[in-house]
Amino acid sequence: MDHEGRSHEDLAREADQVRSRMVHAVEQLGERRDDVSDLRMQVRRLARRIAVIAGALVVVTVGATTALVVRGAYTGMSRRRR
Repeated sequence: MDHEGRSHEDLAREADQVRSRMVHAVEQLGERRDDVSDLRMQVRRLARRIAVIAGALVVVTVGATTALVVRGAYTGMSRRRR
């Protein structure tokens, strides 16, 4: 028994559990490192987001251009009437 009343076996079992969790964490970090460095996988993962953002930009640009053209046409018509 140690000073906290735990046996050597209890401490060894706890140390084994901690080691097991650490090994699992290190393995996960290795997998994440591999995923980050895999450019092809990153492109596939982000392709949908990029397409959605690009589509939104096109819609906003077309909408703003249309609004400006229509506004310009109405402004031109009202100036001609004066």
